Amino acid sequence: FPSHDKQMKGDSVIRYLFRALLGIWLCWIPLMSAYADELETYVQMKCKKGCIDVDILREAAEHSALINNITVVEVIALIAIESGFVVKAKNRGSLGLMQVHIPSHRSKFSVDYYDPFENVGIGGRIYKACLDRRRGQAWTDSCYRRGEGTRGIDRVYHHKLNKARQEIARLI
Repeated sequence: FPSHDKQMKGDSVIRYLFRALLGIWLCWIPLMSAYADELETYVQMKCKKGCIDVDILREAAEHSALINNITVVEVIALIAIESGFVVKAKNRGSLGLMQVHIPSHRSKFSVDYYDPFENVGIGGRIYKACLDRRRGQAWTDSCYRRGEGTRGIDRVYHHKLNKARQEIARLI
């Protein structure tokens, strides 16, 4: 029967795609493990006390990148520069991994300023708002650091963030 023959071909395609996807997934597992190991080494090198667990860092960064349409590299680089991977980092009214300025962004938090998912998610949203103004990478970086009313570019901060981006990109 011709219809039976078409069904067989369809099953073969489905089986082929399943095997291909399974193969890709099985190859990805060691890469994820290597990525986690290298990232963990990097975090330990940059942070000595009160550091975030690497699995939580990865999940929070991936979640923030996904919901804010930015890269994981960008999110982790911001965390590296802003807090040095210290969960309860605090500096002049800015708190957490992304050093969100609480007086300016208090209404965006629901529960805990230090919750990694909430802090990184809100930090990602703030960064995305700066990025959406399309004034260039240096201005976007300065906007995140100084706030949306930024005039001028903080070249030192931009340089530090670029260096962190390059380091993180090599890891993942």
